[in-house]
Amino acid sequence: MKQEAKTRKLAYAKVTRVHPSRLLPKREFDAKLVESMKRDGIQQPIIVRPSPQKSGMFEIIDGHIRYESVQENQTVLVDIRYGLDDVAIFSISETTFRRKPRNTYERAQFYKGWVKTVEAKHGSRGAQAKVANMANISEAEVSHYLSINRLFDRLRSQNIPETNFDALKNQGVNKLYALAKVEDKSTMLEVAAKMAENANMPLEELKDLIEEQTSPMREIQELLEDDEEDE
Repeated sequence: MKQEAKTRKLAYAKVTRVHPSRLLPKREFDAKLVESMKRDGIQQPIIVRPSPQKSGMFEIIDGHIRYESVQENQTVLVDIRYGLDDVAIFSISETTFRRKPRNTYERAQFYKGWVKTVEAKHGSRGAQAKVANMANISEAEVSHYLSINRLFDRLRSQNIPETNFDALKNQGVNKLYALAKVEDKSTMLEVAAKMAENANMPLEELKDLIEEQTSPMREIQELLEDDEEDE
């Protein structure tokens, strides 16, 4: 009788044999959670797979914050998953992703990484649709997250204040997507700063602000002001 392939097992491993994923985005550091784990211990095993890059090592699928809370000489309980390709680890991470919600910034990074991994395996055609199907969300939602990821790349390249950057991470998908559609750099930065100052700004108010900042009349007014200064 043919023996079935092993799919998973629980085991103890030295933390030095575990390493962060090279594909999954790193979770935002949670000092309170780390402190709680140091005080009470880790309540759930770290989900891993045999490392594709390092023989005898394990790559984390879920549990990066748990990993950060233990000392190098400690032993940790790991839930080893076998036979997983790069795309599959995103599907598993998605289940914990929903159990412990990420902020919008983290979700944008996550879906960008997932789409990129699917493209590497299957090609770019239909990659967003495949991710949407696996994540059980609409393709439009995946597209919105990719736009938001590009928005944060743009903001980071402009070296905006870290406090503003952090404040924007927790804004809702619809508001960040509205900001992502603003093409003019100076307008984007101006609206982003006001969003960071007023975290509870309603979506309609944000849309009105964007329309006001991008309207032709505002451009005309700025030209008139420049002419007055020249005189």
